Amino acid sequence: MIQLNSFNQVQQIYKYLHKQRENEKFMNYLEIAATFSFISLFLLLAIRPTAAAIFTLLGEIKSKETLTSQFKAKINSVVRAQESYSKVQEKYDVISSSLPDRPKFYQAASNFSSISQKTNAVISRMAFNLIADGKPSADIENYSINLSGKNSYTPTIDMIDNIVNSRRLIQIDTIQLSKSNDKENSTSNSIDINIGTQLFYLQENHAKN
Repeated sequence: MIQLNSFNQVQQIYKYLHKQRENEKFMNYLEIAATFSFISLFLLLAIRPTAAAIFTLLGEIKSKETLTSQFKAKINSVVRAQESYSKVQEKYDVISSSLPDRPKFYQAASNFSSISQKTNAVISRMAFNLIADGKPSADIENYSINLSGKNSYTPTIDMIDNIVNSRRLIQIDTIQLSKSNDKENSTSNSIDINIGTQLFYLQENHAKN
């Protein structure tokens, strides 16, 4: 009986110790689970504002990248437009000198004077007629200039050739050549010349458009 009681006591002690061991293991598990839960909650509370800030920054960066692309496209368009304008501008002076946007009477007179000096043909009279006989089109105006002088044949022909090939758009309507009646120079080969010309320019309203 003494041995049996001793075995039972040992068995009860073993069960108690085993139970305590199981309880200690459970507590350890519980402590570990609580620790992980606390860490997860801490990380969630700590990282959430940072993550929100990161996503906000990523959105702003994406938006700025889109704006940058749009600005680059607009800048490239402006650069191409400037290049096209430069190419057109190079030809504009030539076009403007051929068909100006104003009558430019002084320029026309200077042009004829330059031709006169270049060809050694004397222009003694330059008469402007601002009332044209008829308009060539609805967008183009014109006026006439009558040139007269006394020259020899060769300078006269050279002057007519230069007028025809002038950059300014000039139409020669009439050419009258006649033997000079100058009694003082009766032995000379001079001839009287009379040249009727028309010069064209853009109508003012059309030029503004």
